[in-house]
Amino acid sequence: MSKNLFQKKEFVAGAVFIVFDIFVLIFGAWFFTKKIIDSNNQLAKTQLEIQAIQDNSREVPRQRQEFRVLWQENLDKIDQAFLSPDQPIDFIKSLEDLAQRTNNLYEVSLVALPAAEKEKAKANYLLFQIALGGSFVDFMHFLKYLENMPYLTSVQTIQISKMTGQGIPARPEWKNLPPGSVYSVINLQAPTK
Repeated sequence: MSKNLFQKKEFVAGAVFIVFDIFVLIFGAWFFTKKIIDSNNQLAKTQLEIQAIQDNSREVPRQRQEFRVLWQENLDKIDQAFLSPDQPIDFIKSLEDLAQRTNNLYEVSLVALPAAEKEKAKANYLLFQIALGGSFVDFMHFLKYLENMPYLTSVQTIQISKMTGQGIPARPEWKNLPPGSVYSVINLQAPTK
């Protein structure tokens, strides 16, 4: 009997050992398979990132060229924003057209710089005075359009008053403006090239 019992114990011990080995093999296979799948996913993600970097690096020369073109266009616009000190007539015409378009009576004049200012600043700007007559709404439209002109300007002063019988400019056409009209004087500084 003891031999049978010993054989049964050996059989049970062998069966337990085989079950344990199968469990270790299954768990080990699952563990290594999971690690391989995780590594494969990480590698695929890294490949996509590398591909994105390569695609971006191919775009850099094209983007540089677009930037150069845009830069040059903006430089040209900046250069056009400054007045030529010898030819302020184009700017004056622009101001007159703007006053007409906004239904204002106007007078635009170039103001001489004081001698001390000419020497100190080396005259790197021109001064203009714009007298306008019309409705307040038309005056505000003029200011809005003045702000959006392609020229670089700086408004130094604005004087606006309601037109009454006294203090109306001596221009005959201004006397025919309807009641409630405004008279304004804008002093404008425009940088030169």
